[in-house]
Amino acid sequence: MSASNASNDPHDYHDLLSTMLPSTSYVLIYSIPLLLVSIILAFAGAFLTLDRTRTFSPRHPLGPAPKSRICPHLIKTYLEGGVGGVAAGFAFGVHLATFLSLLIPKSAGYAPLNSKAFLAICILSALVCSIVGGRWKYGALFCAGISGFTCFSIALSIMLHPALLARIIITAVLTSLGTLLCLIPIPKYSHVPLRLATSAAGSFGTVLCISLLAHIPAWSNSWARFWVSNDAEWGTAKEKGLSGAYCILLALGAFCDWCLHRYFGENPDEKWDQYLADYEDNLPNDKNRAGVFQPPQSLWDRLLSRSHPSHTLLPKQDVYLDDLDTKVPPPSLLTGNQLFREGQDSAVEPMSFQPPVGRLRQPRKKPFSFTRGSRSNDRRIQFSPLHTDSMTVVGTESFLSMDTKVLSGTDEQRTSHQEDPWARFWQDVMVKADIGREPTGS
Repeated sequence: MSASNASNDPHDYHDLLSTMLPSTSYVLIYSIPLLLVSIILAFAGAFLTLDRTRTFSPRHPLGPAPKSRICPHLIKTYLEGGVGGVAAGFAFGVHLATFLSLLIPKSAGYAPLNSKAFLAICILSALVCSIVGGRWKYGALFCAGISGFTCFSIALSIMLHPALLARIIITAVLTSLGTLLCLIPIPKYSHVPLRLATSAAGSFGTVLCISLLAHIPAWSNSWARFWVSNDAEWGTAKEKGLSGAYCILLALGAFCDWCLHRYFGENPDEKWDQYLADYEDNLPNDKNRAGVFQPPQSLWDRLLSRSHPSHTLLPKQDVYLDDLDTKVPPPSLLTGNQLFREGQDSAVEPMSFQPPVGRLRQPRKKPFSFTRGSRSNDRRIQFSPLHTDSMTVVGTESFLSMDTKVLSGTDEQRTSHQEDPWARFWQDVMVKADIGREPTGS
């Protein structure tokens, strides 16, 4: 089938792009910027959009940023789409202006635009879309998704030559589905569709510019595939060669972008800001409080706290390192039986509260016993001074007995001279204790 729907009019609508750029100067003005941007999109579009070259707005801003007179600071602050967003917006604006400039005269029967008007519309559209794509992240994703999957659908139509209705359906389905996948707010799932979209848009723009410079109408008039059913220029060797070049550029661009993301990708500052914001959101107290004080609640918070007690804020419990040390007593306060028991590997609970040192409590009878008895008052027990070479051991019951049994084998060799001070000391203690127990005369 070599029949053509083209008429003898030199300004045939399906060949309008070539006729709207009659001279080489117009072709260069249209092709060179689009070629440079398309190469960037093909090999690093998704990397420059989602990774290193974009800025972000913090989730919990500390306050208004100080004003600066430096222009790069302002550009960096509002470049959420990155360099890739600017490139995607530029390509989207050029392709959109080209498509509408070709479609509106065809469908409405108007006269085609002249070269200067067409280039002016393309430049204005590219500037506006570049600003939108560079300023907002989702603007960049939208521009990349629409332009990328539309160009991919046109490339499939050029290579497969389906019917006119099938081309329109394929373009509508792929463009809608691909744009939705690019707009998913989870980068893990939106990165692959965005990489395919940017590589497809960049490869299509590169091949389109090459066909314009080489005067190959099969690819230079690719937008006419939406309203022309067949043409004599389709299916030629030149078209197949450019189709092969498109496939190679698409594969190489996607692989290069994957390598960039693999070795140099992601935004560490944004991840750190996300981590700190999540940590602040999970704190037990109000995230807007200053220091350790609870700010006054608004009327809405007070109403919610009355109707829903779960909305009330819990007071902050500060735990200091000194408090952690006092949870368990030191080992010196634990007796020998409490430190380790048979069948247990750890220390048992600490000993109970002991009265202050300085008074020895006398044994008292139980108040509810059947035998009558009066409670004995606490008495001070005075000890005679010890010799300087003696030692006082407190808290160990084994030293209170004056048996001849000793603690170690070396104690058996003690001389009587060393034991006499201890014997005299305990004799004085027992004598004074007996004197204190004697009833006083009436």
